[in-house]
Amino acid sequence: MEENIENLKITDIIKSAIVFLERNDYESLHLIENNTLEQAIVNFNKDYSEICVMLYGLRKLISKKHISQTNSWANYKISIVENLNSALNVYREEDPSKFNNYIKNIIELIKKADHELGRYVSVVIDDGRVKLASTAYAYGLSASQSSDLLSITKEQLMSYVGITKMPDEDKQFKSINERVHLLEVMAEKDKGDKQ
Repeated sequence: MEENIENLKITDIIKSAIVFLERNDYESLHLIENNTLEQAIVNFNKDYSEICVMLYGLRKLISKKHISQTNSWANYKISIVENLNSALNVYREEDPSKFNNYIKNIIELIKKADHELGRYVSVVIDDGRVKLASTAYAYGLSASQSSDLLSITKEQLMSYVGITKMPDEDKQFKSINERVHLLEVMAEKDKGDKQ
């Protein structure tokens, strides 16, 4: 399923997430997570960013054998797949509030599984939001935009960026056309918000 990962629609992302989750294929989940984050950044779209947070959490949990090979995780996985299928159905029916509720339910199931089965105090979803926001920041969004997109505080983002090597790295910029497109999309979004 790796062949056409770019420009996925939400339905494609959810379908892929179901397949990769059932296979415990965290590498493929990582690929669609990255593409979903890129789409969230370019379009400044919170639906994509929440889906990305969900994908991050799923990827992290299934990559940990002490979690993914337990009977308890199998039960969580069944519930998550049911919620993903329900989210897909209501998305097709064009009911965004129900869709968002299913995504929130899945994120809560991930938090619960992480708390019950994980070995660390930190919460995978909270860590994911900060890491994904730092990636958005590295892509060129401002700290405020990045933290807003991923629903964290600017202080959380800057605290994380401060302990990474990110400020010391040379940023790999996109082509001029890609940067112009990003600016055009953000300007249109800003114009639409002001009207």
